[in-house]
Amino acid sequence: GGTDTILCVHSLSAFPTLPPARILPFQGPSHVTLAHDSRLLLAREDRCLHIWKLGSGNPRKLVEIHIKDDENIMCMAIAPNGSYVAASTVSELKFFALDVRESGMSVRKVNLPDHFPPCHRLLFSTDSSRLILATQEAAVAIVDLRDMRILRTFKQHQGGEGDDDNNDDGDDAMDSSHGSVSPIVSLATSADGQWLASGDLQNRIHVFHLDSLKHHCTLPVFDSPHTALCFHPPSSTLVVTCASRKFYLYDIEEKEICEWTREYVERLPQALLTRKDPMCGVIFNPAAPNTMVVYGLGFLCFVD
Repeated sequence: GGTDTILCVHSLSAFPTLPPARILPFQGPSHVTLAHDSRLLLAREDRCLHIWKLGSGNPRKLVEIHIKDDENIMCMAIAPNGSYVAASTVSELKFFALDVRESGMSVRKVNLPDHFPPCHRLLFSTDSSRLILATQEAAVAIVDLRDMRILRTFKQHQGGEGDDDNNDDGDDAMDSSHGSVSPIVSLATSADGQWLASGDLQNRIHVFHLDSLKHHCTLPVFDSPHTALCFHPPSSTLVVTCASRKFYLYDIEEKEICEWTREYVERLPQALLTRKDPMCGVIFNPAAPNTMVVYGLGFLCFVD
């Protein structure tokens, strides 16, 4: 092992003829994200953000945003309509307004209220009107971008189970005796903007209803750490990929595991289950809604 945190494993019988098996660290925040509606691509380095314009020709770099603080960027997000970018260091959440022009792009830094916390994960809503914060204190905060106001803060990942409907400041009343605080490592919203799912390092996955701003349900704890969450675009089905290279489909509205998972999860091909690299995520093709692709660092698996 080295400072890049990659573990290399050699076979003694084949050393040094064959290359080592490279075991990568647990998946962290993405270094690249796409604003689908505006066809903008956001990429990050340690202290710099790059925004590219995608089109029929070659990608065109529009702007670089340099972070002046002596801290690395922990996570980032770009609004689907390309109007905003958010990024967080360990001590500060940063927010930028974007204006795409024929000659390039202008960037304006927006000063946020002092109580907006630094984050582990960031995600914009599908209509670009809200920003979802996964804070360092394992809270999920919903921000209205029209007036830069936190609409509600959920604290299920801090170990609580209750929900306080009469809490005017947006905090849920929680009892810390129900569990422990665990960092949030995954966020996902449904295509219709109705549902939000979040998962933490203790493998607890919660679903929230974004219209009513209420906690909706808690998924069963799977026997392997989840690696990604993704909603099936035409439905309210949540797909959960796991480090064991298994994946589960959960019906949000019915609050139960889908029948497909009950029938097939124990019948997945051994060629998939015995791979060394974990499953990293899932993607969908809108033109073929009954199929999906689950993937790892070294494989793609098409599921019908």
